Amino acid sequence: MLCYASSSNYFNTCMFYLFSFEKKPIYQANAIVNTTSHSLDLKRGQVSNAILKAAGPDLQKECRDKYPEGIKRMEIAETSGHKLKCKYVFHLCLEPFVEERAAECIQVRCV
Repeated sequence: MLCYASSSNYFNTCMFYLFSFEKKPIYQANAIVNTTSHSLDLKRGQVSNAILKAAGPDLQKECRDKYPEGIKRMEIAETSGHKLKCKYVFHLCLEPFVEERAAECIQVRCV
């Protein structure tokens, strides 16, 4: 299980996300935040693939249709939740992990 907490101006509230790799949902949320590659290939990465399996293939199709060139690092792609019990999935492409910079805080702007 993975827990992620974030303050978000998008919903003007503090959101907590709880994920489980089991099939049944733990809590319903307005959005899921997913880190992914710049190409938005949701079959890459365990979390992205789990989200894709739960949401269905239309999630990947929406990524391809809305972002045919993918996204740049530190950009956000917004999609609907499809079969997930949430309204949105925010896909984020992060900078590569550098251990020397691990203590730095990553800040992302939501428009």
